[in-house]
Amino acid sequence: MFTENEIQKIKDLQIEIATNQLPIDKQEAQEQNGFYWCSDWWHIEVCKCLISGHLKYREELPPLHGINNPLWGMEQAITAVDYKLNMLKTLKEETSSLDILFICEVGRGIDIILASFIKDWKKIICYDINPYILEKMNSYFKDKLGFPIESFRVNTGDYDFSSINENVALVANQCRFDKKQFDEIKSSYFIKAVIDGEVLK
Repeated sequence: MFTENEIQKIKDLQIEIATNQLPIDKQEAQEQNGFYWCSDWWHIEVCKCLISGHLKYREELPPLHGINNPLWGMEQAITAVDYKLNMLKTLKEETSSLDILFICEVGRGIDIILASFIKDWKKIICYDINPYILEKMNSYFKDKLGFPIESFRVNTGDYDFSSINENVALVANQCRFDKKQFDEIKSSYFIKAVIDGEVLK
């Protein structure tokens, strides 16, 4: 699926997230009956699933904080990886003429790593609602890629996609768009969108 070099880059990102986690109160997190689950733990598990593949990942022991945790199931990571692998396939097939990538809800940067396996983009534009995550992401990727990353803070529900005025491949995995935003993306002359791994038509 991935080359050894690509696997190592995913492992490096996993290690970065694991060793430089945000405090629970500085990231998206849930609590239920004394159990917690958070964005950083989700990112770590998605990296592990990308590295191992579905079958091996299912055989691995869950993380300690995931044992008997009603907020976590391994299928969450597997579903996320399915979307991301479909995204990669579709980007390769459908966006060869585009050299700018726009990533919605970038998080700790898994989609950046994966997209970098396709080609050297002219630039990647991305956003997230969490300024602490953006800070971690920007710090990690500084000087690691052969192209610049432009990031900004916004909530998906508040973003005007009709403001995009350059040709971009837009990717969004498990994001919540309202009808107005879907219409903005679909009708834009500048956007070719890959949403949950499929081209938006």
